[in-house]
Amino acid sequence: MASIATGTNIHFSNGLAFDLERRESELGRPIRVGLIGCGEMGTDIVTQCGQMRGITVAGIAENRAGSAEKAMVIAGRDNFVLTENAAKISAAIEAGKTAVGSDALAISKCEHIDVVVDATGSPGVGAEIGMVAMEHGKHLVMMNVEADVTIGLLESGKVTKAIKKGELLTYDNCVVNAGSKIVELRNRQDQLLAKG
Repeated sequence: MASIATGTNIHFSNGLAFDLERRESELGRPIRVGLIGCGEMGTDIVTQCGQMRGITVAGIAENRAGSAEKAMVIAGRDNFVLTENAAKISAAIEAGKTAVGSDALAISKCEHIDVVVDATGSPGVGAEIGMVAMEHGKHLVMMNVEADVTIGLLESGKVTKAIKKGELLTYDNCVVNAGSKIVELRNRQDQLLAKG
C-alpha cells in the first residue's frame, strides 16, 4: 500500500472492514474492546462489532444486572462468561469468550483489552475509567463529553495532545466541528492552568 505522506502510518485502503480483516490476519487476533456501560450505545457497539471481522467486544462492565447479557443476545452472541474475577476475565478472553461483569476497573486494566470504550454516560465514572485505561496503556474511546472534558482538565494538556495526534477518539471528535470545540476548550484550560 502506498502511504499518503512519507513517515506516516496512514495508508490508502479499501475501507474499515478491509483494514480490520488485514490487521487480524497480521496479528492473529481481532482488536479486543473493553466496553464500560451497556445501555443503548453500549448495546449498539456490541451489535455492530458482532457483525464485523477484526474487532470484538472482549469484555463488558455494566452495573445493571442483565443489560450486558441482553446486549449479547441481541447481537446473536452466546459465547460469554459472567465473572468479576480479574484472572477469570483474562481466561475468558483468552478462550475467545466475552467476559461480562460489573468491575469496570478490572476490564480497563486487563492485559487482553486493546481499547476501552466509555459508554457510561456518567462523568465521574467515565473520567475514572479514562484515567485508568490510559495509565494501563489502552486506547480510549469516550462517548461521554462531560468525562472527556474532565479528563482534559485533569491531564492538563496530555489529552489535548493525544486528540491532536489522533491517539484518542472522543464522541465529540466524531461530530462535525465538535472535536475542534473540545480542543479549543482544552487549550483554554491549559492556558489557565499554566498561569497558576
